[in-house]
Amino acid sequence: SLDVSLQTAASDTSLSEWEFLLPLGQAGITGHALSNIFARHARNDEERNYALDLAGLPGQALSGMLTGYIDRLVRADDHWGVVDWKSNYLGPRYADYSRPAMWRCAAGQHYLLQIHLYLVALRRYLRLHNSGLQAVSGSLLFLRGVLPETNQGVLEIAPPKALLDDLDGLFGSATS
Repeated sequence: SLDVSLQTAASDTSLSEWEFLLPLGQAGITGHALSNIFARHARNDEERNYALDLAGLPGQALSGMLTGYIDRLVRADDHWGVVDWKSNYLGPRYADYSRPAMWRCAAGQHYLLQIHLYLVALRRYLRLHNSGLQAVSGSLLFLRGVLPETNQGVLEIAPPKALLDDLDGLFGSATS
């Protein structure tokens, strides 16, 4: 994990709205393929259940180019991460933004998949520039639940390197 404050994460505006392009490969990407990768690297029941949810995504292979914007890139020493701002309303109290509640929302809306794809795109960019730097984690900031000077409202996702390697490989056939 990056272990940086929100002030640090938001201090360099040049790292905002970072556009990326990610080729989907010749064979395309399916929910089943994603599910298999996430299941292989699941470390707990939450992650195993999310892997099963991915199997329910459309069976038709997506191909072409995935494009998007990452809300914020964050750097701490030799490590990089991504931050995605979320405005979801989970309730009126800070307690409504507990880790389990944020996880349920992130899994249900596939924000978890989104953060992983952002990390794959960032890893590819860093590799392309031979930087030797690593993309290690992503954070979903549920803005309505953020409490200053705490981690309240922040769901950090720190996937195993092997999971990111396998996801990167799934996209790899387009660049071979």
